[in-house]
Amino acid sequence: MITRYSTNMLCAKVGYADRGVLLQLFKAHCMHVFGCELWNVAKEKRAFRALGVAYHSCIKKLLRVPRWARNHELCDDVNMLPFHMLVACRQLCFWKGLCGSGNRLVSASFVMGEHGLIGANHRHLRGQYGLWQLDLASAGKADVHNVFRGLLSRIVAERRREADPD
Repeated sequence: MITRYSTNMLCAKVGYADRGVLLQLFKAHCMHVFGCELWNVAKEKRAFRALGVAYHSCIKKLLRVPRWARNHELCDDVNMLPFHMLVACRQLCFWKGLCGSGNRLVSASFVMGEHGLIGANHRHLRGQYGLWQLDLASAGKADVHNVFRGLLSRIVAERRREADPD
């Protein structure tokens, strides 16, 4: 979970530190999204949105950015993924790990996962972000992360063009 208490403690104890240091501390101590690879994002939209709001408000508080600042632009500026892209990236990397494993038990869970929650998440994310052409079998985790960084950069560039048509 994203803990506001931990973020408040970070602000109180080391709020004067460099932005990079603050973000690393935030990732290590405040951003507990372990197991998000198995979240059912498509069905639990309200809970997922609440976690995303907490994530972005904590980043804004930590960096002393106004709460009305746009999330995509802020995340692009500090080289982080927005919450929904972060979870999607982790879920796709998990899928990649399952399908590329040489372990028989993991391979069996991959086959079961194709028809269960993991497969449903995988298909949902591919459709939501238009990633059907992405070959997860040959892509590394860094490649998947870079795909989402590219998506974020395109979104931010498009918004900036719309805001400043000159």
